[in-house]
Amino acid sequence: MKKGMTPQLDHKWWSKNKPTFLGKTGLGNALKDYAIALDKFDYEAARKALIDVRKKVDVATKKCSDKTQKTTKEVLSKYDTVIKKADDDLKKKITDEQKKAAAAPAAVPVQKMGKDVVIWKRDIGKEVFKKIKLQWLDGIDGFVLEQKLNDDILDVFEKEGDYVTPQQIVDDSEAIGQMVISEVTKDLKQIDALIKSGKQADTKKIEALLLKVLKSKMEVAKGKLEKLPEARWKKFKAQKKQYTKYKVKTGVKLTTGTFGIVAGLGGLGLGVAAAAGAVPTMGGSLALAIPGLVAGLAGTLRSCAAMTKQLVDLSRSAEKVEKVLKSDLNTLQNRYKSAVKKVAAETGATTLKGLLGTDAPFLATIPKCRDNIELLGNKTAGIAVATRKLSKSILKAMKEAEDLEKQLKGVKAAKVRKAFDKLVKTRAALSKALDKCSDLGARMTKLDKNMPKLKQMMKVLEDKNTDFNKYFDKVFPTVVSLTLTGVGFGTGAADSSSVADWVSTGVGLVADLGLEAADFAAEKI
Repeated sequence: MKKGMTPQLDHKWWSKNKPTFLGKTGLGNALKDYAIALDKFDYEAARKALIDVRKKVDVATKKCSDKTQKTTKEVLSKYDTVIKKADDDLKKKITDEQKKAAAAPAAVPVQKMGKDVVIWKRDIGKEVFKKIKLQWLDGIDGFVLEQKLNDDILDVFEKEGDYVTPQQIVDDSEAIGQMVISEVTKDLKQIDALIKSGKQADTKKIEALLLKVLKSKMEVAKGKLEKLPEARWKKFKAQKKQYTKYKVKTGVKLTTGTFGIVAGLGGLGLGVAAAAGAVPTMGGSLALAIPGLVAGLAGTLRSCAAMTKQLVDLSRSAEKVEKVLKSDLNTLQNRYKSAVKKVAAETGATTLKGLLGTDAPFLATIPKCRDNIELLGNKTAGIAVATRKLSKSILKAMKEAEDLEKQLKGVKAAKVRKAFDKLVKTRAALSKALDKCSDLGARMTKLDKNMPKLKQMMKVLEDKNTDFNKYFDKVFPTVVSLTLTGVGFGTGAADSSSVADWVSTGVGLVADLGLEAADFAAEKI
């Protein structure tokens, strides 16, 4: 052995450095037992193995010659300090585990069933009309599916730091919504074929058929949507036993609407929308009420705008951490590649692990990555909460805009028509903002799902027994791609900026709308 060496609790180290003619000591096997216990996280067994290691060190020391193996005896004498430190670490880990096991789930108050909160909403008719253009169909209005959840359950998710489960409910709901849109679109194509072939030209029968298609598909979807929250909640309760008595209140809502059918095509009449009758003209009292309704919508939008600022700030902060993390992960990969080239060029005196073990940038980057992974997880959790709150506020603004549209619909005054057009544009902008919120939420779900893989990756890199060749060539690139660099992954700060842009567009439109509504009201006084 070399003078000044520090002994290691590693059987490979002992095998490489022990004197050739020392004979059997049992130390190598004792060190193997210690390593196996650590790999199994059996800290009690590891402590027992350390006792055996100490005994075998004594055996090895006694076998060393005072003349020819004096340096080996000096190195072995340092084992006491190394073993004591390892044993202290094991005792701490055992104590921490015992505390964790003894800690009972925190008591929770008796559930107070909260009010329904819309967490997902999709205008099925509107989406179908976007997908298919038919000569005889002028529009589909008001066929909407909503997924609601009692807000006390949402508060529980937030309290427990679970931002994945509510997002999963939203994602599951969206998948069902898209299924309905696809199926209704196919059915409308079949109805179109009947009309074009002349087999069906009766207005009332067409309207009845359209209504039957949409209602039947939406009813099936409603049943599926009702089961989603409970299924996800059961999985959550399996991990959080203290909420066993809490219940989810499913609040799926199905709204049916009307169709606009082009007059005179194939013998068709004006259809349901026209049959509803003319919209009454706006009286003076309603005209005076409009500015107040606009002011209410403007207030909601200002609240949305404040939330988007917070969301953008959070996203930019998370993106900075993400960029540093990406750079450091790239450094690790490059240092490995550099070490591989060096090993290939040498005669075998230096191993890959040895190179990486003495490579300061490699060693220093691992704990930095580990800390930034933890920090990124905290920041993306904050983004998930902010996205959920903003989505609720945007839905509220869309409902207020929709109610105002109904008040203005059919009024022919020029200023009112301009205001109505701006409302339509406002709702379209808010709808796009909501879509981007959904995109951002999906990113956070993917990050949350893959963040543990990043953490495990850092843990493996710190393990002295890691097979670096296998790990860096196969596992490392896959984990980094799935978490940060793949399409649709990462923090997606651009999505939050897009949300802010669309909300800002809505704020501007409603500000103009308010001026026009005020002018019209003044004319009516």
